[in-house]
Amino acid sequence: MHTSTAFWVGLTLLTAAARADELDAAKAGEVQGEIDLKQDKIKQEYEGRTLNSDERKERAQRLKQTADEVLEKNGTTDKEFSRSTAKLGRDQAKMEETRKAVKEKAKADAEAKPAEAKDAAPSKGTVEKVDGIVIEKGTDAAKAAGAEGADGDGEAPAPPPRRRR
Repeated sequence: MHTSTAFWVGLTLLTAAARADELDAAKAGEVQGEIDLKQDKIKQEYEGRTLNSDERKERAQRLKQTADEVLEKNGTTDKEFSRSTAKLGRDQAKMEETRKAVKEKAKADAEAKPAEAKDAAPSKGTVEKVDGIVIEKGTDAAKAAGAEGADGDGEAPAPPPRRRR
């Protein structure tokens, strides 16, 4: 075999192997949807407050780390995923549909969990004592330590009447 022929055969095999590693539109949509879900949870933790520079760096690092974990779990890297999604072209719409379907399914699952939790019996909660302070976790607000009345009946005392001026 001539040297240039061997080169072209090798190049053809290499590109075929690279195409096999590329993600199809449906799989790319699933991966992107999973990344979005996990990153949305992190974004909610930081939502509604002003972040200093260290907190912004930590947030960005956590977002990148979760994306890398999802990509690794799916057997790809950030570079390969970006390349594959850029090459989708017309299949980009199919990827978006799949991504939205993954998010909607997760939302439906999240809505189903509270319904199941309401059916379950309420838990007693836990009680911790730290430096002489009793901390109750997971109890009803009406039965919290500060809400009990003076006689211990579980009801808060009535506020004093307002004076008229």
